[in-house]
Amino acid sequence: MINRTNNCRIQLLMFAILALLSVACQKNEPEPPLADQILGSYTVTSYKSGNASVNLPATTTTGITVTAKITSTKVSDDVASFTFIFTQTKSGIASSSNSKLNDVSLKKGSNGAIEGSIGMDGISWQNNQLTLTFGDADPAEVLTIYGKKD
Repeated sequence: MINRTNNCRIQLLMFAILALLSVACQKNEPEPPLADQILGSYTVTSYKSGNASVNLPATTTTGITVTAKITSTKVSDDVASFTFIFTQTKSGIASSSNSKLNDVSLKKGSNGAIEGSIGMDGISWQNNQLTLTFGDADPAEVLTIYGKKD
């Protein structure tokens, strides 16, 4: 019985050593470039203009349905461009307008979010949530758009 107990202990010790070596030898995958992490299409869930907030999609009292999308494209590993497309549809006829943030330099913020800005405009991305801000000297004119990755 003593030999069997010792054999079990030796086998358990060997298993533990192999498990530790396996974990220690695993290679950590490098973090993808920042632009790759935020690349893609986002459905706008809401926007805020000044003090007014609107959840999307929304339908006005005149029967116009409002939706919006954001598309992020990679310029380089740490630079991306963003296009915000605002669409109004009534009786099957759609009209769209867009705004762009081109060549935004990206960096990791202290909270882990990917951030970037050009002048008063900026972006923030974390957990597949993208926020675009079109700034203005007049706070009532600041437009903040919130999107979720498709």
